[in-house]
Amino acid sequence: MPRQKIEEGKRVKGTLVWGDTKKRICCICDEPFYGMGNNPEPLGKSDEDRCCDPCNYAEVIPARLQRMGFGRKQAEAVGKAASQPIPQALRQQLKGGK
Repeated sequence: MPRQKIEEGKRVKGTLVWGDTKKRICCICDEPFYGMGNNPEPLGKSDEDRCCDPCNYAEVIPARLQRMGFGRKQAEAVGKAASQPIPQALRQQLKGGK
């Protein structure tokens, strides 16, 4: 079955997808997800592995930060914060609005 190209930011089965709608299996939690997913380095086993967004925030980002010398609790806090939506006011600032 060929991959279906879609508009950026389209929702597929409840997931915001960028790029394509291919169904993949997370290399960390073994759950299915749609879209490109995330690079699971340093937790992936091969270069082709991809992980879902929840595992990226909860496992991958903290693992990367710990490699950089952050403590476990600090790394987990950053991963948790990264998983939260950007507040509307900050989003406007980032886009150059007031």
